[in-house]
Amino acid sequence: MAFTDPQQQNAMYKDFVAFSSVFPEVKHALTVTIAKLVRERPVDPLAFMAQKLREVNEDVKIEQALKSKAAVKIQSRGRGMMSRKKVTENKEQKEQEQAASKIQSLGRAKRDRKKVNNLRKANMVWLNDTFQKLSVEGKNVLPTRTLATLVSDDDDKLYNLDLPDRLLRIPAQFSAMFKRIRSELEESDPDKDLSWYEFAEMFELDNAAADAAQTEAAAVRIQALGRKKR
Repeated sequence: MAFTDPQQQNAMYKDFVAFSSVFPEVKHALTVTIAKLVRERPVDPLAFMAQKLREVNEDVKIEQALKSKAAVKIQSRGRGMMSRKKVTENKEQKEQEQAASKIQSLGRAKRDRKKVNNLRKANMVWLNDTFQKLSVEGKNVLPTRTLATLVSDDDDKLYNLDLPDRLLRIPAQFSAMFKRIRSELEESDPDKDLSWYEFAEMFELDNAAADAAQTEAAAVRIQALGRKKR
């Protein structure tokens, strides 16, 4: 049945355009089939078109399957790229965290070394200041008897030395040596005078360390005098 009414034809065309916009494969199938129909001019056009539409439909199905497979492959690749990117980002983050941790560790180690160095200097200053305070005036020597009193486990004897409070706070580094020094002094001449180097040797300092302790103590005393002047 032919539609000769232009309005009906326009309506049908619009409906077909709308339909084919939703299902473009229908338009493609009709276009291919009509082109073959015009080119081959079969005896039974309707049967020919039915057969060709089925063939085109199969081609469309195959094409859709291939597209679907390709889409899955693309999605898989996309997921793989995202996974690799995530692994890279995690690795970079881990490296940054490790670098930050290393910097913090270096900072702590530096602070610890500075603390230990300051404590060592303070101990050396204590040792030299104690020697200067207890040494015989004008001779720069310390009687063995005085050293014995310093390392004695009798607090009353220690207080009788009339040391300032700061020197009564004996560093643990040296107080741990008192027992050994007492034992060594028992075999020594009680009337012997000890030089600074001999005194320092009793506390396990060699001459180089004794010189460094003297220098450090002198620097501290100079700084103290400078603060008093200000």
